[in-house]
Amino acid sequence: MNNSNFRFLSFASLSLFIGLTPLACGDDGDSPGTAGKGGTSSTAGKANVGGEDNGGTSNGGTSNGGTSNGGTSNGGNLNLGGDDNGVGGGEGGAGGEATVAKSRLRVVHASPNAPAVDIYVKGSSAVAVENVEYGEATEFLEVDAGTIAFDLRAAGAEVSEDAAFTSEDITLEEGAEYTLVAAGELGAEDEEVSFRILPLQHDFDAAEAGVAQARVVHATTAWEDVDLDLASTEDAVDLPGLARFGSETVALPTTATDDVSFSAADAVVSELVLPKLASESEVFVIATGNPGFPFRAPANGFALLVVDQDGKTSWVKENPWIHVLHASDVGTVDFYTSAAPTVKLEDNLAQGALGAFQLRASTTGYTLKAVDADAPNGSVTNDAQGTTSTLIVGEHYLSYLAGDQIRTIREQFDLTQTDEVLLRGVHGVKAGAVAAGVDFGPVNVAGTELTSVLVAGVAPGLASSTVTGDSVAPGALTLGVAATGTTTPVLATLALTGTASTPAAPVAGERDFVLVTGATAAAAKLYVVDTSVAGWSVR
Repeated sequence: MNNSNFRFLSFASLSLFIGLTPLACGDDGDSPGTAGKGGTSSTAGKANVGGEDNGGTSNGGTSNGGTSNGGTSNGGNLNLGGDDNGVGGGEGGAGGEATVAKSRLRVVHASPNAPAVDIYVKGSSAVAVENVEYGEATEFLEVDAGTIAFDLRAAGAEVSEDAAFTSEDITLEEGAEYTLVAAGELGAEDEEVSFRILPLQHDFDAAEAGVAQARVVHATTAWEDVDLDLASTEDAVDLPGLARFGSETVALPTTATDDVSFSAADAVVSELVLPKLASESEVFVIATGNPGFPFRAPANGFALLVVDQDGKTSWVKENPWIHVLHASDVGTVDFYTSAAPTVKLEDNLAQGALGAFQLRASTTGYTLKAVDADAPNGSVTNDAQGTTSTLIVGEHYLSYLAGDQIRTIREQFDLTQTDEVLLRGVHGVKAGAVAAGVDFGPVNVAGTELTSVLVAGVAPGLASSTVTGDSVAPGALTLGVAATGTTTPVLATLALTGTASTPAAPVAGERDFVLVTGATAAAAKLYVVDTSVAGWSVR
């Protein structure tokens, strides 16, 4: 159960939301509803409450303009509302209590760009479900079968405010269960990816021992169509051509984890490990989030949201992403791990280029190898090698090739900072080529001296100690690096001005690694890796 708060409203002893009817309701001045057999008529608002006729209960309306609720049994219809004089209440039924066709529904918040929401029945002033956050599912709620629509407002917004979103009408069948998935980008102008509610009826096959029924939902706006491969140790399930906002049910064995891969445009775009599911379970597996970013909020990177029949939710995060920068003076290289020298991770990475691949999470890390691009596999003598740290699901890492070393740093910038530019310095110059530490900062017009220090005291082979980043105002900037405690000589500079052939100036919300590499002080070079864009970029 999640932290959402629910408010239920009771009317005529039935638990239902305001406006959730499709009951046989007479408008003002309409004729009375259908009479049941043998009941005593309630007319002109005359109250007839609690009278029994052959075991049936007849509930008349309230006089002088009240509403007449004529519950009718034995095949009669439940009628809500009479005219202003109380006329129009249905006749009291006989032989049993009133029944109304029911459905059950719940709502899952799977839109990574939408805030927590309060949910209202369309046109109602009473909140039905409060503060549903991204990744949460509400309880199942019993409602009247028929047609329903919803208004959504930001959590805590006044009911007098216009709804941020109003759904289309949703038709609920009698006796059916539904999961309503809120997906898409709230406020998007592109209708192909705009916010919506996906009404998914539960139509699972009969449960079998050793098998879980999984309804896979493609709710990721970044990809149009995806091919999904779920390969366990015992079986494999392929789901080709799953359209954006489409869904399909697959049977998964429950005796092993599943390696899950998503492909788009013939390229693998994400890999995850789906934990073992419970035998005979029925679950929704919703692919959502923002690909190319870490899982942690507010980036809300790509992940699978698993929702079981009891409403329990859990996240399956992506395998760690390694973004590798070739900042060495060696030629074009391929990447492998020492444990899997036949599995190529990155192909033909040229000097100055940035590549990316995924590895399974590991507490001990991996030994990465860069070999000549013409080598048949990773078993040959490497051009560079280095070990990673612990790799965590849902996180992104920078690996950089400098000289014959490969070093890896976890990205931990402050993702909530959107007004400034965040910088983290990395000292990748060969040991002994320069002084023990370096400072990074803007340089004068001539490029010969640091005018101030933005990132100070970065030791060889390490990144600056402020893992969340040091801030600088957005705008044109020429960065330089010098030995710690000095402003000159400047070892290397990089203009970020957006003029001529220089890279664009940093913008608010940008988060950059600034690396200096080189075999000698004279060969030192600066690189900027922008982590604030999907997939990262090098400048």
